[in-house]
Amino acid sequence: MEELVLYGTLAAAGASGPRNPQKMKSGQQNHNNSSIVVCDLHSGTPYQTFKNVSLPRGSTLQAVHATSDRVFSVQHNSSVLLVYHWGRDSAVQTIVLPEKLAVVKVSPSGNWLIGGAQTGRIYIWEVMSGNLVAVREKHYQEVTVIEFGRDDDSFVFTGSKDSTVLGWRLYDLVNSGECQPVYSWNKVHSLEITGVRLGYGLRNVYTSSLDNTLRCWDLERNELVSTYILPEKIKAIAMDPSERAVYAGLINGDIIIVNRYKVNPTTGMVEGPKGNNEKVTLTYQDNSDILLTRPDSDTKASVTCLDISFDGTVLAAGYSDGQAYTWDITTKQVLRKLAPQKEAVSSIQIVSRSRKVIPGGIKLTGNNSNMLAKKKNDTSAEIFKLPIFKRILDEKEIENHNVWVKLADAPKQEVDDLAQVKVKMAKFLHEPRFIASAKVSKSNVAALTGRVKELEAQLQRAKDLKQAKEMM
Repeated sequence: MEELVLYGTLAAAGASGPRNPQKMKSGQQNHNNSSIVVCDLHSGTPYQTFKNVSLPRGSTLQAVHATSDRVFSVQHNSSVLLVYHWGRDSAVQTIVLPEKLAVVKVSPSGNWLIGGAQTGRIYIWEVMSGNLVAVREKHYQEVTVIEFGRDDDSFVFTGSKDSTVLGWRLYDLVNSGECQPVYSWNKVHSLEITGVRLGYGLRNVYTSSLDNTLRCWDLERNELVSTYILPEKIKAIAMDPSERAVYAGLINGDIIIVNRYKVNPTTGMVEGPKGNNEKVTLTYQDNSDILLTRPDSDTKASVTCLDISFDGTVLAAGYSDGQAYTWDITTKQVLRKLAPQKEAVSSIQIVSRSRKVIPGGIKLTGNNSNMLAKKKNDTSAEIFKLPIFKRILDEKEIENHNVWVKLADAPKQEVDDLAQVKVKMAKFLHEPRFIASAKVSKSNVAALTGRVKELEAQLQRAKDLKQAKEMM
């Protein structure tokens, strides 16, 4: 496996989308100087660049979302979704949407794609059928965040510029009819929601806002556990996989590590959150608050996005001046300064992928792995395209439920029945290596024959002895 860091930049000032997106054909692009850059997380080596991207200006975190085989990107001033494949620089599909989206997110299973619109609407598509299964209107302003749990599709949370956070049961969302969110937190944060993070097992949810607060919620009790008040506005958050800490990127460019567990100086014991909406104020003077600052700390650039590696050791951060860094969390030192961009970095994501997977689902093994460079840009390689996403709710299409599935190629030599198995086994056993190993010398045969006769004589004596005892 390899870990890649993917980050996208905002559309250049004055950039615009296609005038008539309905006439765009699959693969046709909007040309501008924005891009999505991919680098190796640990070495910083450039991996590839997705071209002709125009991410929405003012987007918070999620205008781009990458999976193990595709990268999805919404566009600035265009109601289209671009679909990229790893190893190909240009989009392989351009999907026309009902309206312009601000954020996009694919569920952990890969079955569902959810988009948040600038109008506050939430769209849910089934990826492999293209069906638009639901449209929900519960937010009053632009959707800024969509977040699933780390390990399942059961719940999804949405945040908005209207300062509300809604938690939905996915089953309720995708079924027809009216549905209400299971969790609704609309009177807690006072400004735009900038981050939502869920842990494993859906125990806790962390939300952040431009009101300088980071809040932890207990889903089982549906209550607020802790409120952390930070010295500056929070632009982005990332969470340690074990929920030991939350990393908050501030508008002044600093990153504060909010430790969930601390050592009590009196007892020496590790203590967790006290609960009951415990309020904790973090300041720069507090030595227990660990601060990550850029080497060029004089630069007045805000943090725009954060993500953390699967093992919780590397933090990736994007900034409003087009810079991107990776940090070693243990040493609190910068690992790499990634390739700088002209515009603000609006989205950053760490992705784990197989080293030998290239476009079209072809896997390279052994000596064939050196062909990767040639095949990365081979336009003749087969690409499995997604069905066109529907723009209207169609109950008949949902009932028909035609799902596109790419089946694996059949093996060259199929074994259909038991007779073929027997033939294969006979050929296998008659190979020269087995015949050679079956040859035994004459001396070994004589020794084995003598041993057999000796054992037969011992058996006969035992029988005679038993018979004599029975006659007595």
